[in-house]
Amino acid sequence: METIYAVALAVAFVLLMQKLIRFALADADLRLLAAGPAPKGTFNGKVVWITGASQGIGAVMAQKLSADGAKLILSARRLNELTRVAASCTGPHANDVSILTLDLSDTSQIPRSVELAQKAFDGQGIDYLIHNAAYARPKLPVEDFPEDLTKATFAVNVLGPIALTRAVLPGMLKRKTGHIVVLSSAAGKIPSPLQSVYAATKHAMQGYFRSLYFETHARGINVTIAVPGPIASRVGAGAPGSSPEASGANPAVHVADPTAPDVNANEYAEEEKGRMTVERCADLILAGTAHRLPEIWISNHPVLAFLYVAQWLPELGDLIAKRVGTSRVRRYRTGQKDSYSLAALLGFGKKKPEEAPRAEGRKAE
Repeated sequence: METIYAVALAVAFVLLMQKLIRFALADADLRLLAAGPAPKGTFNGKVVWITGASQGIGAVMAQKLSADGAKLILSARRLNELTRVAASCTGPHANDVSILTLDLSDTSQIPRSVELAQKAFDGQGIDYLIHNAAYARPKLPVEDFPEDLTKATFAVNVLGPIALTRAVLPGMLKRKTGHIVVLSSAAGKIPSPLQSVYAATKHAMQGYFRSLYFETHARGINVTIAVPGPIASRVGAGAPGSSPEASGANPAVHVADPTAPDVNANEYAEEEKGRMTVERCADLILAGTAHRLPEIWISNHPVLAFLYVAQWLPELGDLIAKRVGTSRVRRYRTGQKDSYSLAALLGFGKKKPEEAPRAEGRKAE
């Protein structure tokens, strides 16, 4: 009997160590990683509408979806950048790429945009709606965040996607099939000091689309909420043009992907360290979508670990958040670049004061 117990304990120990090693090497939640990549052909022949498709995550997802055979509708505010992305989509349905400029902050445009999208590809309908557009978030203390910027952020990050979803949903319900993909953020799950308004919009998106999922899943509607952490969106295909261009008849929309890049990438090279690549993030989002997972966490450590702690050990998560918040505010006040290393997040290492940062915010491209 003692031998059986010893063997059982040894097996349990080995399994536990395997789990711990797997978690230590993870760049996404373990359920997503266990599901594996998106099976080839998942999106073949499907109509996928992507907002914020002119750069970053949106552009890379468009390229990957095209390679898998998807028919694409690309929306953003910059016609020239959408045209560039469309030209880079060289999959089996490369000729089936529709460009639809859209101002999500002006909900009066949405009915006409949805009408055009539903008529595309001989009226096939929209199989996937990917909410990737978002208002870029400046890092500012609560007391310095302007009211007009608060309203603009909610308009594009929350009210626009909700209005677009409400307009697209009837067609999906009629066909008894459809999949809505929402790019939220780690800021929608854990506190994000100096990003209070952005975090509020992402919490709102979590609440709305989680509720939508449980309300409509029995009628054939799937919802996947992607929760990415820090993404190196300035690297690769996400780089924007130097000057924005208005998008034809429609007003330019203040949109970009959730980690929209700044113009001067070199200035923020330090911030990029430790971040996930856009390509890897896009692969994981499409994998979670293909496997119909309702929520997926995508991030390198330590942010991924913080997500787990906040979910399962909330009191410990609050203690960590207090330390992180104090460190982040101090770095902001002393003009240091933000960093996602464990030492920087927890306030260890050098505390070298530099010139104070500018307080103004930045609109997304």
